Amino acid sequence: MAMAQRKLHSGSEAEDVARVLRVLHRSGPLPLGELADEPELADWPSERVEHALVSAWSHALIFIDTRDLLVAL
Repeated sequence: MAMAQRKLHSGSEAEDVARVLRVLHRSGPLPLGELADEPELADWPSERVEHALVSAWSHALIFIDTRDLLVAL
């Protein structure tokens, strides 16, 4: 629980996580491959998407359900 309460390290990290969360809230649960195809993230390199997802997951903002879909909390 302590990790979930950590603050995001930088403004750009927080902005990237917020954008990923917006996409997931708007679209609903998505497979990882489809998340990167969403218009808001289409111009991002795969490393940036991955970093935002790892950061969101480590702060308990998303999880992976039993169907292997990304879900925003």
